[in-house]
Amino acid sequence: FGIPGVKEHSLFMKETADATVFKDHVLRKLEEAAYWHALDGDLALSPEEEAKMREILTFVIVGGGPTGVELCGELTDFLIYEGHKLYPALRKYITVHMLTYDLLNTFDIELQEHALKHLKGKQ
Repeated sequence: FGIPGVKEHSLFMKETADATVFKDHVLRKLEEAAYWHALDGDLALSPEEEAKMREILTFVIVGGGPTGVELCGELTDFLIYEGHKLYPALRKYITVHMLTYDLLNTFDIELQEHALKHLKGKQ
C-alpha cells in the first residue's frame, strides 16, 4: 500500500478465515467499549471516556470494490441491529466509514449510485 502503519493496524479480507478474524475483532471491540467506562468504578461517562468509546467503536473500511461495499453494508447492519440488541448503550458511539476514491468502478454508473445511496441511508 505504501502507507505507513497499514500492515500493522489493518485487517484484510481476502479469504474465508479473514472473515472470522474480522468478526472476532468487532466483537472484542464491542466488549471493550462496554466495559471501558466501568473500569474506574464509576458508571457515569466523562468526556474522555466517551471519546475513548468512540475511538474503540469507529470502523473504517478501505476500498470501494465489491468486497469493501458488501463488508461496509453488512458490518453496518450487524452493528445497528444485532449490536444494538446486545449493547444498546453503545449505539450512539458506533460509526462505520468507507474510505475510497471510487465506488464499484467496474460496474455501471446506475449501480454505483444505487450502492452509494444505500450505504448512506444505513448511517
